[in-house]
Amino acid sequence: MPFDPTAPTDEERSRIFAVVWFGLGANAVLLASYLFELGITPPFLGLTGAMIFISMFSNRYDDYYAALRNSGMRWGMGVIALYLFGGAMLSVFAGGNIVGSWAASGEMPDLARGNPGLMADGFLLAIVAGLAYHLGFTLARLRGTGSR
Repeated sequence: MPFDPTAPTDEERSRIFAVVWFGLGANAVLLASYLFELGITPPFLGLTGAMIFISMFSNRYDDYYAALRNSGMRWGMGVIALYLFGGAMLSVFAGGNIVGSWAASGEMPDLARGNPGLMADGFLLAIVAGLAYHLGFTLARLRGTGSR
């Protein structure tokens, strides 16, 4: 096996995994702070964002880490895709309700009902997508592979 001067050392590999685990913990605290209104959101928001940013743009690591990172990305992007698809479906059904109400009464109802309230919470989406990234990374790590 040829020598690769850019290969990460064991210490560097250990550090990047610690960044991901630290990010998972910060993301869990961020979600709890958001759901239970604990008031400690800003520092954990910064930590979660920084940890995801660092782990996403670390190019110097081996294929195993890249596979784990890609698995986490699939999970995070999957949550966003489900959110967008769910919003489209809810809007279609709500739009049908608005048209039906208009046809029955002859008056145009409040158009704000066409956008369900949960779909307007992008902050919660970001928190859950970040948590999905960390959980996807963690589950791939526990399984021992990031290739599936």
